[in-house]
Amino acid sequence: GQPPQQLALLLPLTGKLAQPAAAIRDGVLAAYYDTPEDTLRPAIKIYDTGGRADAVLETYQQAVNEGAQFVIGPLRKEAVQQLASQAMLAVPVLSLNTIDVGAVNNTMLFQFGLAPEDEAREVARRASQDGHRKAIALIPEGSWGERIYRAYLEEWQGLGGRVLEVGYYNAAETDHGAEISAALNLDSSKARHQQLVRLAGQTLEFEPRRRRDVDMIFILATPRQARLINPQLSFYRASRLPVYATSHVYTGRADSSLDADLEDVAFCDMPWILNSADEGDYLQTSIAEYWPASATRYGRFHALGIDAWRVIPYVDQLESSLMGAYQGATGNLTLDSNRQIHRSLNWAHFQQGLPVRLQSRAEVMDSPLAGIP
Repeated sequence: GQPPQQLALLLPLTGKLAQPAAAIRDGVLAAYYDTPEDTLRPAIKIYDTGGRADAVLETYQQAVNEGAQFVIGPLRKEAVQQLASQAMLAVPVLSLNTIDVGAVNNTMLFQFGLAPEDEAREVARRASQDGHRKAIALIPEGSWGERIYRAYLEEWQGLGGRVLEVGYYNAAETDHGAEISAALNLDSSKARHQQLVRLAGQTLEFEPRRRRDVDMIFILATPRQARLINPQLSFYRASRLPVYATSHVYTGRADSSLDADLEDVAFCDMPWILNSADEGDYLQTSIAEYWPASATRYGRFHALGIDAWRVIPYVDQLESSLMGAYQGATGNLTLDSNRQIHRSLNWAHFQQGLPVRLQSRAEVMDSPLAGIP
């Protein structure tokens, strides 16, 4: 339950990941200086891993040689893979990203990151708890979208759900009508109308109808794309279908004018982003004061750094099941048999362009009004 005497922080502080890496560093340091002075605090040494994933082993060994007893990092997925491929590691590592392979044999490597796959699984669980069983999905083309969709599909099917149709859209375009229309079977409705016109030999009044067997829509989209997709869903007669999304639809900063087109979209996000001022982590105020430029854009990475520091004393308890979960800034943290930390998240939906917290099923059942008609 005590931190090590010396800790190394391995981050790519130069290169294309320099800004999120700096936000993680600032989060770690904010949590470090928030630790009571009468508590054992390790010395922290920060190492720049740069842009080369293959240099991480050298940097890790340097940190160990200089006295590190625990390592936080690296951030790049390829660098985590480099450490995971080692037969042995001299000191424990809490990586800041996760890798896609199955079981990792190295018992000294714990994986922690903002894995979008966790969010996709969260969407599946929430939609299932809300009573939905038949979905369509709108996913961006490419390996990133496919990987996250697969995580959603596996969880959704395991809960008894079905995906009736998947529409893959081009994220570089603004009109996704063709993909939405096909997913909603409007194309089939139009084809039936054309066939009837040919058979009748005259013009017939016609209003295309979407499929009736779907009860929810899962979208994976950035804020820009989500603001395009949601109004198009309404245009294609799907306005009454509940829409679920990951945190990627939300910038992290409330803006009713920009997000007006996201009305009623439900999404999951970390407590750091969704908690109100009176229930939020007070470190948010300090970070916003000292690092205003990155507090919004890289706020989730600040939270990752804070949790990386705070969870270290508890990884053994999480692994041995002495602790069921750790309530963190990034979510409710649990550890699986592969020593990978997973996050359960909070929920909100957009109302008049602003995110409004949604109660969990447990919160609803605990309410004194539960069961009252």
